[in-house]
Amino acid sequence: SWADRMRGSSRGSIRLGLIDVAAVEHFDSVINSFRVERPEVSLSISVAPSAGLIADLRRGALDLIVCVDPGAHAPGVDVTRVLSEPIVVIAPSGTEIGPPASWGPWVLFPDGSHTRASTMEALRALGADRTVVADSHQPSVVRAMVRLGMGWGALSRSPGGDAHGLVEGPELFRRHLALMRRDQSPLDPAAIALAESIIATGNRIDQRDR
Repeated sequence: SWADRMRGSSRGSIRLGLIDVAAVEHFDSVINSFRVERPEVSLSISVAPSAGLIADLRRGALDLIVCVDPGAHAPGVDVTRVLSEPIVVIAPSGTEIGPPASWGPWVLFPDGSHTRASTMEALRALGADRTVVADSHQPSVVRAMVRLGMGWGALSRSPGGDAHGLVEGPELFRRHLALMRRDQSPLDPAAIALAESIIATGNRIDQRDR
């Protein structure tokens, strides 16, 4: 179990890294509850793309991260998948989503993103246009550019079915989010509790969305 693998002395601080959707949608309630229940623990949070979080974890700048599971795991990193989420097509308000050949152009995450690569592969398999006209690491910026009519996007489904004035189309693929830490790196009891809360919450989300 996580608790058995992560025993250590209490440091009173946790450095947590999260991708945008994990911080503001999936685990915001976990973080808020932890702050209320553990006021003595200094919890610092970094929100960044997955590649940067993994690099910061490996060099010791972060204790725990939640990011997109790239599939091929970096050496020295312990990985536990916490949930899978659908990546769906989004289009400007008023768009009628027809066959894939009529989709696009696209506003996506930048080159080097695992989600971008998976999106391009899914579009290729469907015979859709793969012209990218803009990119951003931030889902909120992607949504804003789609809302302005710059192109179509591919993002996780909006919570509660609220597409923020956009049209949500079909699912392209499912991506996996994972909780990661440095292999054999001891964590204090508070960090163990936070990790287990994230895993439990992710499992509940996963079961709800299936």
